[in-house]
Amino acid sequence: MLGLDTSAERLAQTITVLSDSRLKVTVYAAGSLVGPFEVFDAVAASVADMYHATDYYFEAKSPALNFFAAVPYGLTGDELCVWIGFGGGQAVWDEVDAEFNIKPLMALNTGVQMGGWYSKEVNRPQDYKGLRYRMPGLGVEVLRRMGAEAVTIPGADIIGALKSGAIDGSEWVGPWVDMDLGLDKAADYYYYPGFHEPGTNSTLGINKTLWDGLTASERALIEAAAQAEVTRSLAEFNAEPTSGSRSCGSTTS
Repeated sequence: MLGLDTSAERLAQTITVLSDSRLKVTVYAAGSLVGPFEVFDAVAASVADMYHATDYYFEAKSPALNFFAAVPYGLTGDELCVWIGFGGGQAVWDEVDAEFNIKPLMALNTGVQMGGWYSKEVNRPQDYKGLRYRMPGLGVEVLRRMGAEAVTIPGADIIGALKSGAIDGSEWVGPWVDMDLGLDKAADYYYYPGFHEPGTNSTLGINKTLWDGLTASERALIEAAAQAEVTRSLAEFNAEPTSGSRSCGSTTS
């Protein structure tokens, strides 16, 4: 999947190359090792070494995880980078995730996301009443209070759910990634921008036991690679707003 999967692959390759393969990172697609929503638990339990995902999917573990992903009317991509890097956010995040044996790092930022795709027009707040809509994170609670029936399903299941009528609408990311997934062929109405994710961060979650056993240089290398990928991904998502067919710099040279 453009943008999300390619960024994870790029980060894995960067870590592998910079370490001369001392740290060899292999990416497994969602569902190939564990279920898409099970990666947090898998890394916490040392079933996997790392996960690459957006932490609002794991808000049942701690509502605080939303703030390191995206919250409605919250921080933009740049502002989130400022808070995590220079405003004490990383220390708070480390404290939250340490309870689950995870070391978190920023790994990707999409910038502002779109309001999503709908099978029918939405013109008034009342139009959300009874609407079955796919959305993760705190945005779900906003829609529930407006009368919508909020659903959380993996990205791979969105197209089928829209075509079958199981849901009436769904957000995903933005035009570039949405078109690659095929959402423009599954729903007729697209609204922007999204109130729910003004600057969405995805996490590189590392098993903390493994992280603590790395050398200082290895930890610094991973941190530098992840920080570089945040910058690169945010630029890429802004450079590719409407392309559904090409990826800019999807490999690391």
